[in-house]
Amino acid sequence: ELLIITGNMPDVEVGEHLDCKGGFQEHPRYGRQFQVKSYERSLPNDKETMERYLGSGMIVGIGPKLASRIVETFGDDTFTILETQPERLEEIKGISLKKACDIGEQFAQKAESRTVMIYLTKLGLTPGMAMNIYKTFGAKTISTVEANPYLLAEKVSGIGFKKADEIARMAGLAEDAPARLKAAASYVLTDASMNGSTYLPRPDLLQRMFDLLQVDYQELENAVDQAEAGGVLIEKDGCVYLKHLALAERMAARRLVELDQFFSGPDHRAKEEPASLSGSHFKKDLEQSQQRLGLTLSDEQRSAVEMALTSGVSIITGGPGTGKTTIIKVLLDLLEQEGRKCLLAAPTGKAAKRMEETTGREARTIHRLLGASGAGEDGQTLEFQQDQDHPLEADAVIVDEMSMVDISLMASLTEAVPDGCRLIMLGDKDQLPSVGPGSVLKDMVDCDLLPVAKLTRIYRQDLDSGITANAHRINRGEAPVLENSRADGDFYFIPIDPAAGLKNQLTLTDLVRSRLPRFTHAKSMDIQVLTPQKKGDMGVIALNKVLQQALNPPSKTKEEIESGQYVFRVGDKVMQTRNNYELEWNVRNKYSLVIGSGKGVYNGDCGRILRIDHEGVLVRFDQDHDVLYDLPSLRQLTLAYAMTIHKSQGSESPVVVIALCGVSPVLRYRSILYTAITRARKCAVIVGEWQTVLQMTANNRQETRYSGLCRALIDQWKLVSGQQNNCSQSNCTPGRGLEDKEPDLMSSLPAPGPYKRPSIDQIARDMQEETDMDGFEEEEDPI
Repeated sequence: ELLIITGNMPDVEVGEHLDCKGGFQEHPRYGRQFQVKSYERSLPNDKETMERYLGSGMIVGIGPKLASRIVETFGDDTFTILETQPERLEEIKGISLKKACDIGEQFAQKAESRTVMIYLTKLGLTPGMAMNIYKTFGAKTISTVEANPYLLAEKVSGIGFKKADEIARMAGLAEDAPARLKAAASYVLTDASMNGSTYLPRPDLLQRMFDLLQVDYQELENAVDQAEAGGVLIEKDGCVYLKHLALAERMAARRLVELDQFFSGPDHRAKEEPASLSGSHFKKDLEQSQQRLGLTLSDEQRSAVEMALTSGVSIITGGPGTGKTTIIKVLLDLLEQEGRKCLLAAPTGKAAKRMEETTGREARTIHRLLGASGAGEDGQTLEFQQDQDHPLEADAVIVDEMSMVDISLMASLTEAVPDGCRLIMLGDKDQLPSVGPGSVLKDMVDCDLLPVAKLTRIYRQDLDSGITANAHRINRGEAPVLENSRADGDFYFIPIDPAAGLKNQLTLTDLVRSRLPRFTHAKSMDIQVLTPQKKGDMGVIALNKVLQQALNPPSKTKEEIESGQYVFRVGDKVMQTRNNYELEWNVRNKYSLVIGSGKGVYNGDCGRILRIDHEGVLVRFDQDHDVLYDLPSLRQLTLAYAMTIHKSQGSESPVVVIALCGVSPVLRYRSILYTAITRARKCAVIVGEWQTVLQMTANNRQETRYSGLCRALIDQWKLVSGQQNNCSQSNCTPGRGLEDKEPDLMSSLPAPGPYKRPSIDQIARDMQEETDMDGFEEEEDPI
């Protein structure tokens, strides 16, 4: 009987025997199939399948006819000869000694692969994971796993500490082995970074390690000390960092101070600043700009424009409807009138596309602006073409949606901004912080060292918007005002009973599929469902499945493939769930010819599935990037009919449905609700419990995350300028903002002495020296 089997089997060859475990399922198009969960490979043992195996093309240089002659010559001993005496292949006409040795080497590699795969699968690894490990370590796989299985977590994508720890325990590694304890320290800090922290206080780190390992505290102390001595971890003032995050924080702080303080220095400018941008003709040129653009700026907007033009670094914050986009337009007009080159960027493809639409200029993602080119040697950082040695060619770099920028991306961005260039950053500091580590925007505003403009006024065109008005009410801790009785409103609430269970899913599905498209004229696929949680009847996982069934049901004309907890089919909305710096993308014209290409798909990028076939799954992302996923990389995708509010940062949809039913108490806080509502452009609908809305509005607690950028900015300010500024580690003095910042703060600083910009390597060496000196106490002077 001919049987179709499906599953992740990356290493099987034609002619091999497979011993498979799994279960049968019915495919809507292909009928009965066997879904493989695990399998073991073995070589064929009869002449017919031996010939088919060797002649399948798996060994270069052996075709079907030569395979037949080899098996005919050596019979049942064929594989033994190939493995132990490959030179005997020279006995066959047409095979030289060189070719015989080459065939033997290829066969040995196949045998090695089989041995390693059997070894790894017996340790509980899936075939896909096992193949990734083998591709990474090759012939050294088994010896590496036996010596230090925690290297798997460092070097292999998809293998974390817990899986490596399982392997280590099966391999007999001691509970208090130094490799295990040091790996646990890195794991705890990595886990903290995934929850937004750039570091952990040493006592917190040790406690989390103890909770994980249940090992003597002194052993944990020793392990952290050893990791610091080895340069894996960096400690400063009792704060323990992963090395790449410590370097990123220091680099971002150093560069921000340099760009701000040395902006007007003659040695750092390619040409003299025009009078219109230096202040003497500012009012006149600003009036002319407003006339050209057909708009009128408020006093706070004018102040923000002037600040951005006269500062090396500037930050403009404000909620929805406060005129940030208008300020960008005026800045572009004034700078371009003087022949200045401006670059626009945003953290996500959607945000960059929206920036393009509102300004009429090209805008790129920050990654694309910097020329992302793949992961670095440490596997943690991303390499960019634009850096300190190859800076951006620009007189001004304008970045929107800064609340989404994490510390690693901030370091790379500031490194690539050339001396004398303006870095103008805009964002809403009351939004949720970045998915990645750090509180970059908040720290820059709170530090009170950089020029900040805070926009508060809502403008006429937004005064009638229920979305904008309620977003500001919620941000002030006031309950939103409902517009359920207004036929022309844009903010609605639909109550549901949390005990109704699956009935609530039907209510939400009917909204997305029927009612809202009729009311708003938005397509169902353009309506985005947001929820704070992943699990539960109104969580992301459950809602994605019911919405997929309603909006893109299975069909005999649609190819589909199962991966993880979802079935993906042509037409699905999908989202990338982690940064992948190596995935290649192409941009094609209407004739399907490639007109652009690059690498990198990033956490939160959204797209639609165009095709599923033997090559893989083709997804078209924002900015028309087409990416082909193979089966292993497909696990990085998830359905995106519904997404968490955290994942929605930087995006905007014409209609947003916010599911607030059964929300965990730890997720009931203001910034989550505020972020969700501000994702809607034309209409926002809350489906849930009104009491939950009120609780979230009243709760102004912030996510707990450790971020040291504010402290680092002050340290770097002292280092570069000698200016003293006292600040506590945990809570720096809030930023005063533009409205009461001393106008001559920068100019009143003492003129710095000769200054040379340090290299990244020098900064890293300085940090390591500081760590080496930590805890060193100089002997007391006897006098």
